[in-house]
Amino acid sequence: MRQETLGVSYARGTYLAFVDADDWVEPDMCEVTTEKADAYQADMVIFNYDRPGADGSCRFSPDTENEFIEIKTLEDRKALILKRREYTMACLQICNRRWYLAHGIVFPENLLYEDHVIFLLYCFADRIYISEKRLYHWFNNKNSTMGTNKNPLNRIFVQILLYTRLCEAPFHNIRELTDYNFYDKGFAETVFHSAVHTNQLQLFLYLKEVLLKYVPDITSNPYYCRDIPMPDVSGEVLLHPLVENDVTPEAFELLRRRTFYSWEFPKVIVSLEMFTRIHRKLEKQDVFF
Repeated sequence: MRQETLGVSYARGTYLAFVDADDWVEPDMCEVTTEKADAYQADMVIFNYDRPGADGSCRFSPDTENEFIEIKTLEDRKALILKRREYTMACLQICNRRWYLAHGIVFPENLLYEDHVIFLLYCFADRIYISEKRLYHWFNNKNSTMGTNKNPLNRIFVQILLYTRLCEAPFHNIRELTDYNFYDKGFAETVFHSAVHTNQLQLFLYLKEVLLKYVPDITSNPYYCRDIPMPDVSGEVLLHPLVENDVTPEAFELLRRRTFYSWEFPKVIVSLEMFTRIHRKLEKQDVFF
């Protein structure tokens, strides 16, 4: 049993919080978050974090403002998921324990990236408070389990488990969004963090096979096509040509080069996003022959 799941089974308090062994929190974290949770009867309270490194460097999460969100419509739900789907770390919120248990959220066994199931919180939560305070310090330890992970498939295996759950009836009304999330968080992130870095064409082909097995119509997905505006600029548009066409060694090498340039020069991704939107519009107008 994973430590997180074991801890939840022993918990008896009103709220759950997760802290990794090499991280730390502000002294008043519990006081600040539970006060807001009580005041707003919130299912969860989300807060900011920073990422201090052993070398003295420190990165910061994007600042958020104090905000109470109450989900009343399907569009409210989609907006919350789009806003928060990048933040699937268990440690960045506290949750009402009874509410959490009622929805059967369980971390996968023997897999890294197990935190990705936190996506389910945004699918279930109806009352969410977001705090502007930076309460969590996520230590960037290159010698940690995550830093030394050598199995590139853990990420997509966790996403398959999550996606299987999201294919159940309660989530059918957000199916296009969960399909896109599988493409982006499962396929694209695994490609960029593993296949591209290690120059493994066969790994890329396997990942593409998995993607098309679970989401065969991904290329017509409105989030993939950017028919629906996305709140962030994502490098996954670099993969569109290889998803939509046969993959040759030359095409894969071109992807690796474009990936390098996009990481070095973020404006390249902005340009690709714009080109993708224009290209989709032209396709719909039958401009291409």
